Amino acid sequence: MEDARKDKDLAIRHPSLHYPYLETQAGEIIFETSAIASHLARMNPAANLAGSKAFEEAQINQWVAWADSNKMFFQYVTEAVQGVRKTDDLKYGQMI
Repeated sequence: MEDARKDKDLAIRHPSLHYPYLETQAGEIIFETSAIASHLARMNPAANLAGSKAFEEAQINQWVAWADSNKMFFQYVTEAVQGVRKTDDLKYGQMI
């Protein structure tokens, strides 16, 4: 992060310096995992990762939004499983 702040060219093109970010071959920058995943899915239409119909695209967006809204819960559980965070059953129960 500190190195990126020192890179004046990057700071001009990507002033928010949010990570992760993706820089395209054209030099355009997008950030946030869901936006990057959506862009990559659309780059290869034959793989049909973005859905082949409007309804399928809406379903994909629905699950991406659900995952985004539950990031803190997933992080808490992952850290507890990895032993990084001590579990507190009462606090854990409140997160569900």
